[in-house]
Amino acid sequence: MVILNSRIANQLEDARNNFATCRQICDFLMENNTAPISAEIVMRGHARTVHIPSEKCGLFTTPFIHNTMLDIRRSLDFFGLKCMDGKIQPFKPRDNDYWMGSVNLSSVSPDELDEIFIRTCGISAFESLEEILTYSNKQLAHFTTFKFKEDNRMLLHLRNCSIVFFEAIELFIYDRLEIPPRPLRISVDP
Repeated sequence: MVILNSRIANQLEDARNNFATCRQICDFLMENNTAPISAEIVMRGHARTVHIPSEKCGLFTTPFIHNTMLDIRRSLDFFGLKCMDGKIQPFKPRDNDYWMGSVNLSSVSPDELDEIFIRTCGISAFESLEEILTYSNKQLAHFTTFKFKEDNRMLLHLRNCSIVFFEAIELFIYDRLEIPPRPLRISVDP
């Protein structure tokens, strides 16, 4: 059995947890998109507990969604793929970046990723990734006027990417290495 480098294993575990949580967040936001949604963050430590209430759920959801978008970009790179010139293309990461070759696996082909998107979501990988990657290039790196055309469409694409990249990590890494993924650290109360 292959043992993943602990740094790669931790990063993959964090990404899987983020994808699983983001899917739940997107579902919730799409179900409740017409009503105001409040949120409360609770941090529990050995010294004390802190409650951070907000009338708007963006206090929690916006940074989480942005983090998931970064995980999508990082996962594409890890798989040896880039979204360029209107399509998904093979890409060789820099020498100091972890990627599939770091664990002695071949890169994921654009067709392999596309197959998961079509089977799971009914649309191509590029169709789902294009707007999210444009947003992450603009909104996360610059103060900009760029916005999504429709919030629910963005949430649907983000939900789709969360489902696909969660599955892709399991299929292209854990299954190929024949090792079990770590258990998720999240739970969602219905």
